Amino acid sequence: MKKNFEFHVDTYQLEDKLFFADQLGMGMDNIPRAPRGWTPDKGSGLTEDQLWAKIGALNLPFEKQIDRFSEEYGETVTGIWNREGRFIDFSAQMAMYAVQLKRIAELTGNDGDVKTFVEFHKQLKVAINEKCWNEEDGFYYDLGFGKQIRRRHIGAYWTLLGEVVPEDRLKRFLEKLSDPKEFFRKMPLPALSASDPDYKGWGEYWLGGVWAPTTYMVLKGLTAVGETDLAKRIARITYNNVAEVYSATGTFWENYSPDLVSFGMPSRMDFCGWTALIPVAVYNEYIKES
Repeated sequence: MKKNFEFHVDTYQLEDKLFFADQLGMGMDNIPRAPRGWTPDKGSGLTEDQLWAKIGALNLPFEKQIDRFSEEYGETVTGIWNREGRFIDFSAQMAMYAVQLKRIAELTGNDGDVKTFVEFHKQLKVAINEKCWNEEDGFYYDLGFGKQIRRRHIGAYWTLLGEVVPEDRLKRFLEKLSDPKEFFRKMPLPALSASDPDYKGWGEYWLGGVWAPTTYMVLKGLTAVGETDLAKRIARITYNNVAEVYSATGTFWENYSPDLVSFGMPSRMDFCGWTALIPVAVYNEYIKES
C-alpha cells in the first residue's frame, strides 16, 4: 500500500501539491471538468456527445464502443483538459489515503512513516484550502491553468473523508447537500449540481446521474464529521427510491435519475457491483437501526 501511495505521488502530484488525473482515472467519465464552452488548441476538439455519436454510428457492440471511446478519449475536450487540470476529488482522496496509512503505520509501529504521512497530509490540506476553496460559493473546485473551475460536482465531498475541511467552512460546504437547487433532488446527490447549465435531470451518466459509490462516500463523510441526521435522511430517500425502481423493474441499475424515480438514462441493468451498496451497506449502516 505504501508503494502504491508513492506511485500516485510520484506520477500525479504536481508542484503546487495538488493532483491531476489520467483520462478516465477518476471514473466519472463525462463529468465536465473544463469551463463551459472551453475548446482546446489541439486535438480533434470533439465533445463527448460528438464522440459518442461518431462511435455509435459504427454500430459496434457496447463493449467495442467502450474500447473505441477509451482509445479516442484523449483527444476530446475533456481528455485534453484532464492533462491541464487539478482534481479536487483525486487530491482529497490522496489526503484520505495519507490518513489511512498513518493509522496503519501507528498500529504497526512504523513511527518514521507516521511522520511522513502526517507531513504529507498537512501540506496537501493547506494546498486544497488555499487553491480549491471558494469563499464566495462555499465550495471546493477543480483547477485548470491555475484558475478555479466553478462547476460543482459530487467529487468535492471526498474532502470530508480526507479530513481537510476546516471547522469554520464545514457548515457552508454542507448546505448544498440539502439544497434542492444543488444536490438534494428527488433522488439525492446527483453527480453534477442542478445549478450547472449542463445538468441533466434524467441522468445522462455523470451529468446528473445518481451513483451508489459517490452517495455512499458522502454518507460516510457526513458520518465522519458528525452530521448523522443528514446522512440518515439522504440514505432513507435513496434506499426507498432504489427499492421502488427494483419493484418496477426487477433489478438494480448502474445509476439512477435525480429528478425521477427511475433508473438513469442511460444506465446498465443487472448492475449489482457498486449498486449493492444501497441494499447492503446503506441499509445496514443508516436505515436498519434508525
